[in-house]
Amino acid sequence: MKKRLVDRMFKIQKNHINTWLDKLSFFHIFFIWAGVVTLFGVFYYAFTDGSTSLLFTPTNTAVNTIVDHVYFSFITATSTGFGDIVPLGFFKIISIFEIIFGILLLAFVTSKLISIKQNAILNEIYEISFNERIVRLRSSLLLFRQNLSRYISKIDEGSTMQREIADLHIFIHSLEDALRQMIIFITNKKKRQFTISIDQVNLELLFNSLLQSFTKLNDLMTSFDEKKMDWRKEKTLKIIVECVRLNNYLFERIDKIKNLPQESKEDLLLQNKEVMKGIEDRLKG
Repeated sequence: MKKRLVDRMFKIQKNHINTWLDKLSFFHIFFIWAGVVTLFGVFYYAFTDGSTSLLFTPTNTAVNTIVDHVYFSFITATSTGFGDIVPLGFFKIISIFEIIFGILLLAFVTSKLISIKQNAILNEIYEISFNERIVRLRSSLLLFRQNLSRYISKIDEGSTMQREIADLHIFIHSLEDALRQMIIFITNKKKRQFTISIDQVNLELLFNSLLQSFTKLNDLMTSFDEKKMDWRKEKTLKIIVECVRLNNYLFERIDKIKNLPQESKEDLLLQNKEVMKGIEDRLKG
């Protein structure tokens, strides 16, 4: 149990570190690098003594200004190695660590470049997939309305079979699936690396398509009642009630949707109220 807890804490900490590193821009990376290299230069200057120092090779004299110490730090971190200044004593070990730091930072910058390219490609793929899901959702609602229209036409023609009425819940199930998808699209607040918000046009099209689907369902229920047909099967009623519940859940959160203007929200809420009242009256009847 303790091992699992430690592993979990380590995993969470690792995820936080990776997220923090991913958010670093090249501007931040440069200033972190420049700051650390400057600190190395200050360290060289502060801890210079008789046996540990930096030496000018052309004149064989000790480096005594902070500017020259910082200069040595930068040429060390970049592996330039002009050879005009060399470390003595303990500074040899410090300069090795500084070179390792510079190499590691170079590797990090390289991985950052690759990551940016990968993110751009993945973001494009995700956007295409996201738009395809919206199109499929609208197509599913359209297909649902077309199926109900065929039901209504058969009712008007008097050719509806009892087996078709018993299987009505199968078609209504597609409306339930569409509602659950819309709830995921609109109310899901999980933070992901790739996040795309639905634009206003698609939002209004989705909500209008949903309202049209419920209107068509209400028309079907009305046609059944007018023809005195027994359509109130347990499965059918159960799934319609679930669709109404999901729809109410969705519209209760419409005020939190930022991409819709207030006027559109009020209009959608008014339409939904009228449609839901008709369906609920039919369910009670």
